[in-house]
Amino acid sequence: MPLFSKGIILEQHKEPALSKNILQYPSEPSFFANPYPYSEFPSIEQLTDIARRANIIDEHDGALLADKLSFSSTKGHPVGIIADALDDDPYISSQLALALHQSDLISRGLHLCAVALKIKSICIMVYKNIYDLSIQIPTMIKNINVVRIKGKYPAENRIDNILGKSKRKLIIGTGALLHLARAVDENRIQTTCFVTVSGNCIAKPANVEFPIGLPVSSALDFCTVALDPTRVVVGGSMTGKSILDPSSELLTANSRAVLAFEDRRERRAFNCIGCSRCTEVCPQELAPFLIYKYTALEKYDELYRFDVARCDECGSCSYVCPAELDLADYVIKGKNYILKKMSDSGVTSASEQQDLIHRKNLKKLKKRRMRFVVITDISDSVKQIRNSLISVKRSITANNKTKKTQEENRP
Repeated sequence: MPLFSKGIILEQHKEPALSKNILQYPSEPSFFANPYPYSEFPSIEQLTDIARRANIIDEHDGALLADKLSFSSTKGHPVGIIADALDDDPYISSQLALALHQSDLISRGLHLCAVALKIKSICIMVYKNIYDLSIQIPTMIKNINVVRIKGKYPAENRIDNILGKSKRKLIIGTGALLHLARAVDENRIQTTCFVTVSGNCIAKPANVEFPIGLPVSSALDFCTVALDPTRVVVGGSMTGKSILDPSSELLTANSRAVLAFEDRRERRAFNCIGCSRCTEVCPQELAPFLIYKYTALEKYDELYRFDVARCDECGSCSYVCPAELDLADYVIKGKNYILKKMSDSGVTSASEQQDLIHRKNLKKLKKRRMRFVVITDISDSVKQIRNSLISVKRSITANNKTKKTQEENRP
């Protein structure tokens, strides 16, 4: 099967935020005491310690950058470093905007990591299926190659499949690279995050550098809310979470987007119409409508048959569902149940998880076979009784005919 035969092409809504310069929300920077004399390119040990002191969190995966650098220097040994500016969600452009508008700092951060880890291969990764942009994405940024990732959404969750699992690589978000450059050159602690504020309720969509811990309501007000939103989403239109109270929800280092939408359509509880579009677009080749069914009925043990733990939570199934079912929410709920059961059983590795799923499925199959044998035995017994009754009936009928013939022949 060819790569990217699954997934969907999404209509993009990155403009006008992407073309604008990144805005700055008023905040005071914080600094740390750097014990090392200034060096243009610190050693890997110094760079790791600086990243830890600056408390830099990589928005690509939510991990501490210091831990990723330490692992790469001792065990990972990557052959290349990739700056993640993919942004395959329709509305998010915070990482790509950094690559385009803060290219000096992104280039500086990439070269710091490359020199410290003694790696020559570096590039910036962007999503190819972005159309109708007011700004052109170049083939090179500060003499660094720009790699365009092809294929349908979700590309973010399948980077390993796209670039090849055999090649070890270190992927770092552009936001983390910018904060690393600031930490080395200015001794600055990461106290901010880069967020796309957009949606059909926002009058001035933009990419903004906000302080971490700022209420979502303040981020919305900064970009001017033109209409009262019926839905506010943090983290992206496809995989983000809807929030009820923007004033109590706070921005984190990997929030990446705050979206406000007005949707006046009444939500109706449709039933599945059996179109199987969710199965056609699922990148993991799952059966979301069946997982939805058994999760809704709370028949969680049935989910082992559908390998729900492989769900990458991309949200494609809910996006294409013509019945507007919350498929993704139910699939994720089922996945979390299975993973929790596995964790409670002491199962941690992927191989152990697959082995447990195989044993559960085998057990269910044996039960079904036993049930079939019992049903078959009962069916055979019923057939024997039926045949005996038919024989008795025929015998009685024959005897009656014989008696009737004898009476007719009697003088």
